[in-house]
Amino acid sequence: MIGSAGLVCVVVGTFLPWLYSGSRSRNSYATGGALRRVFDVGGAADAALAAWPFVALACAAAIAALIIGLPRVAAIVGLVAAAAAIAGSIAMLTADGNGVVRPANAGPIVTLVGALAVPAAVTIQLLGTSRTGRG
Repeated sequence: MIGSAGLVCVVVGTFLPWLYSGSRSRNSYATGGALRRVFDVGGAADAALAAWPFVALACAAAIAALIIGLPRVAAIVGLVAAAAAIAGSIAMLTADGNGVVRPANAGPIVTLVGALAVPAAVTIQLLGTSRTGRG
């Protein structure tokens, strides 16, 4: 349950403001597109920005796997999505801005909090399973 709530927070956070440019706010998807257009992003950074929209899809897939009774699949997919969300959130929270373009905190913080809940939930689930012998 906690893991599902964390995954939902990750998805919600990606739609909150991640970047302010002028008087306009941009969610994580618009931010990725803007970064790719404005800066000559290449290599691993370009691949990460291109893969970012799949984080929300992976969150949905993890929740779906949990609903249909595949907890191990849900845990693996959820952990991968959470790791990507943690990396993206931290990158944005540590980014510098200037007078015109500056990072927003709302989206990355909500995403980070949700993403941190996922490994905690998986750990709690694993500890509960090992103690009860169910799984």
